[in-house]
Amino acid sequence: MFGEIDDSVIYEGPQADFVSFTGSPIWGYSVPEVISHAVDLGWTHHFSERLPTPYGPSPLVNHFTTTSGRSVFWIPSYGEVVGEDSLLHRNFERAFWILWKAGVKAMIVGGTSGVAEWRQGDDAVRPGDVVLPWSFYTRWVHRGLPGTWFESMWSKGHLLLGDPFCPDGATALADRFQVFADAGMIRRVRTPADTRVAMVVPESITFETEFDILHWMATSKTASELQPDRPPVVTLHGDCLNPILARYLGIHV
Repeated sequence: MFGEIDDSVIYEGPQADFVSFTGSPIWGYSVPEVISHAVDLGWTHHFSERLPTPYGPSPLVNHFTTTSGRSVFWIPSYGEVVGEDSLLHRNFERAFWILWKAGVKAMIVGGTSGVAEWRQGDDAVRPGDVVLPWSFYTRWVHRGLPGTWFESMWSKGHLLLGDPFCPDGATALADRFQVFADAGMIRRVRTPADTRVAMVVPESITFETEFDILHWMATSKTASELQPDRPPVVTLHGDCLNPILARYLGIHV
């Protein structure tokens, strides 16, 4: 996966409480435009740099201080870098090494995703909904940090992933988003209490085929029928970073 790991690299960047990996919802803006908007809100922009890691240069890290004095990072487009093999997601290790060393404790990942919805009617997840996910489909790219204590979770960590995404964080976000739903700016706020949405990251360099989508619709319908006393299951297809490694590093997602 990697060549030699440079163990001599020392993190000399700032500490941060919070990181956003948000990408597609703001792809209509350039990085400088997003930074300019943050500054207009009263945030202080300190730098935009690719920081050194043992695995090579990190994705672009933008460091801000908010009006309340909180130190935050924004890493655009889920940490992907054009021309650096995003399919293998080497950006995961480089980005998460930075988060680990910076002491990040909370992460938000915003994406515009497609849904494999098997239901009809108003209960179905539709365009305009804001979805707070319930779970995710594990992939081989959900791995650890090579050459560190966090390289593997086996025999070291007991990770109960019944709630891989922070319930307290989801509650806080749902309350904030509901204001926009009440104002008619979004359709609905979807939480695991009404629909159990599982995140699925595309397996290849493109989105799924029609057969793939039918597969996920059938899987979700069957899972829902197996647990009729619980909210139905559907899959959301888009960007989900590495909830396993985030949990292992003590980061709420």
